[in-house]
Formats: sequence, structure tokens, C-alpha cells
Amino acid sequence: MPGNARILENHAALAFFYTSNRPWNPYRGNQALRARLEAVLEYLLKIQNSDGRLPSDQVAGQKPNLELAGTAFGVKFLGETLLMLEQSRRAGGPTIDPGLHQRVIAATRKAIDVCLTFTGFFVSATRYSNQYSGFWGGTLAFLSAHPDESLRQRFVARIEKLADKENPDYIEWGGKIPFLMSSPAGYHWEHSGADWGYTFSTQYPNVRHVWNHARGTKLMDSILAMEKPWVDWLSYNAVREPSSGNFTLNRAIQSRIIQTGGFDLQELTLAESIPLARAFARTRDEHNAYIQKGRQDVINGWLNARKTVTSYAPHAFADRIDRFEWRPTAAERNAAIANLPYLARDRFVHQRADDRINVTFVRRPSYYAAFNAGREIIMYGSPGIQRYGLGLLWNPQMGTVLQTPSGDVAPWGTSRENATPFEARSLAPTLKINGQAIVKQSGARDLPNGETGVTSFEYGLFDEGQKTVTFNADRINVSVRLTGVFTEQMVLLTREGDNLAILPGVIRLTRGGRIFEIAYPAGVTVTQRPAGGWPPPSFTATRIILKATDSLDYSLSFK
Repeated sequence: MPGNARILENHAALAFFYTSNRPWNPYRGNQALRARLEAVLEYLLKIQNSDGRLPSDQVAGQKPNLELAGTAFGVKFLGETLLMLEQSRRAGGPTIDPGLHQRVIAATRKAIDVCLTFTGFFVSATRYSNQYSGFWGGTLAFLSAHPDESLRQRFVARIEKLADKENPDYIEWGGKIPFLMSSPAGYHWEHSGADWGYTFSTQYPNVRHVWNHARGTKLMDSILAMEKPWVDWLSYNAVREPSSGNFTLNRAIQSRIIQTGGFDLQELTLAESIPLARAFARTRDEHNAYIQKGRQDVINGWLNARKTVTSYAPHAFADRIDRFEWRPTAAERNAAIANLPYLARDRFVHQRADDRINVTFVRRPSYYAAFNAGREIIMYGSPGIQRYGLGLLWNPQMGTVLQTPSGDVAPWGTSRENATPFEARSLAPTLKINGQAIVKQSGARDLPNGETGVTSFEYGLFDEGQKTVTFNADRINVSVRLTGVFTEQMVLLTREGDNLAILPGVIRLTRGGRIFEIAYPAGVTVTQRPAGGWPPPSFTATRIILKATDSLDYSLSFK
């Protein structure tokens, strides 16, 4: 796409090889490489708008004047390219045409300025957090190469204001919108909802990029203030598998990428300053082993390759961890794991909510469950991929046994035969504890009487049907009343060595001497089939379908 600045970001890779003084780098000062680098930068200048925006065609149907990604990520990589060029110039190393160099500096300053001032970008940031944080590290890299105290003060003031959740700026855009980078529930905006894939793969590399340049400065206090609520949010939504140490996610609420079902360990740089984040981070020894394995995989893949390597991702040259490195010790990580909420306590009902979704977490001694509700998020004509209802079921000894994927793979819920489940649309159940309705509140809180009370969710189904999901002390009961034939489906997770058996009146999953059962009444037909849909690491997903007429009562429990 000739007008898309995103495809030109690899100038950072060209600048790295052009300027790096390393024994293994034969391209330092290479004139053919310089010509290509200058050509890319010239083209970027050519397509930049007069106000500083770098256009992007990344999101179909999005108005160009509201597109943020091209400009913010343009700054991310231009800042690093200019820093490498300036460091090379100061050391007497390779440079580019001086006139072009000055024009690129001016263009980058202008792009930073529009990120700090353009209302359309602020609106986009309340839908796509990762895009707005994209220019932060690049701005700091730029200011390292080309100090500008006025610009630095404006940039720091913007970040400090974004961190002030109690007194945010408001955007005038068809009404007043608070300019915040995350939900009161704790998640960062992605496609106006919560998403694991983009937060892990884009937002957190952005955060690491900032950390590379701002570690130990006052600015990091503001970054930490914005990120700590997300770590808290993750700590409720990611359950640790007792046998592997991997984490399985409450993935049904994902709004952009449906493939993210879980993870092993993450590069959460802020674990240095946010102790709870250490539960998800590699220790130094694990990191060294991970790097060694990756290096060997590259060697093996290179020797066996049947295709040519044609590109280097620019992120590898911006999100470099060679500037600083911090890893928790095993003791620090174990302490953080013990503080994960569902491991630190075995009885609570906790809710995190905003005007888009609300997630209720129920912890009882034998299980931990997430129940998701909210409105379907439709943007640019695309239907939402969130799926509501029972999203996750975990046991301290067995680990996860049930996980609802996002999208149409096999969401949990009730449907007319061969139709999409009711829970695939907006869902607003009545939540009760001990029969008393609980009014939803924006933010995060433990619910009253949550330690011992019976928790239930009640909502209507198609054709005046009714469904109730009740979380008791030792089991979860599901009651469906719906005239005619209907099905109830769910996705069970199994791993090697498990035994899944469908018996009269009970579906039994045995794992490591522990048993999970789904008890159902006579007259119900049960079928199973592979679910697919990118299950978490080491798991296989199996779709279970219960077929009933007029009513169905079933229970889920651990033995």
C-alpha cells in the first residue's frame, strides 16, 4: 500500500546494520545499504501529512484523519533510527545525507507534536491503547538524540495526566469522553474491549521500550501507576496450571485476537517494580535457557530451511533488552505466585466492571470460576468476538478443566440446534448473592457476602426461556428452561494422560487421581467432538454437547 507508513518501519533494521560497529556486521557503512535507508526515509517524508501525521491503511474503514497507528509507531521506530544515527555521528561512524537527516529530525518532532495534540488520536487511544503508547519510547529515544526541553515537558505532562485516573482530561467528541488508557476494570482498550493477544504482543513491548529509556526516572512512576491495575486484572484472569506452571486465560472476553488461550511465561519488564508481575516472569536461569533454545532453533531451522529469510521485524531493534535487564529470583517469583488472588484466598466473589463488560470471579475451596457478561462490541461493521457466560473453571489440584474460547469455535451456552449460543450476544444477567441482587459498580471490588454466600446469575433466553447458573460451596448448578429442543455446549480441556469418559448420567474427566464430573439427567443426549480453536499450551480442546427438550439441569463438581 503506497500510502501506508507501517510497511516502512524497517528503516530501523537498516539503520541498525548500517551503524552497528560489531565484529560480525559486514554492513556497517555499506553505501548500498545507506542508499536504501535514505530512500525509505525520503519516502516517509513524502507521505507525511502537513500536520505531522503518518498515514496508515491498517484498519479497513477507519477514517484516515483518525488513524493513530501509522504516526505513533512511526515515531517509535524513527526515534530509534535517529538515535542510532546520532550515536554513530558522535562516534565518527557512518552517517546519512546531512540535509535529509535534518528533515527527518523535523518530521519526527512534528509527528510527536501531533500525537500530543490531535483530538482524533485521543479518541482512538480510548479504543486502541497499544497504538497511543506506541510513540512513548520513540519520543524518549528521539529526545536522547536531540534534546528539546519544551517537548520533553509537554510529553511528560501528557503521560502524568494519563496516569491521573481520578482527574483525567476529557475529550469533546459527541459528548465528553475521559481520556484514559485503560478501563476501570483494569484492562487496556483493544477494539474498545479487553484483549490478551494485543496487550501481550504490542502494549507490553511498548512498555518495555519506555522502560529501556526511562528506567529510574520520575516518568516511570506514571507508567507504573497505569500498569499496576492491568497486572491486578491479569492476576484474576490467568490461572496457574499446577503441573506445568503455564497460565490459562479467561479468553472468552478477547476483542481482537482469538488465538490467545494461555502462555508459559512473559517478558513483563515492570516486574522489577510491581511485585505481583513476578508471578508471570522468567527467572534469570530460565531466561538464559529460553535464549539458548531459541538460538538452537534458529540454527536448526536455518540449516533445514527451504525458504529465504526476507525481512527483519523492526521491533527487534527498538524493544531491545540489552540496554537493561531485570529478572526475579526463584524466591521472588514464588512469593508472587503465592499472592495470586485465587491462591492467596480460597473463598471470595470478586467483580471487575465498566460500561462494556463485567467479569465476576468466584472462588471456593474446590474451584475457581470466571463468569463473563457485557455488551457485544461491534466496530466498523464487524461483529464482536466476545463470548459470555461461564468462561473458565479451575481446580487447585487438577488445574483448568473448562475454558470458553472467543469467536465461534465452541462458546459455552444454550442454543437452538445448530445455531449460535445465546451467550454469543450481549448478556446482562441479574447477579444475586444469597438471593439479594447486586448492583454493578464500575471498577474492581470484592462483593458483599462473597466468602460464604450462594452466588447466582439469572437471565432470559430465546422465546421467553430462562437460565440460572448457581455457584454453591462445592459445585456449580446450571438450570435451563426453554420450550422445545435445545443444546447446551461447553469446551473441556484435556492433556496427555487424562481420561475423558461419557457415562450414563455423568461425564467424567480423570486427571492425576482427581475427578471432574458433569452430572446430567436421564433423557439427555451427549456428544463430543474436537473443538480446535488454539487451546492453551499442552491442552487439547473437546467440545461437549448436551441435547435436551424443554428443560435441563446439570452440575459441575470436583471429586
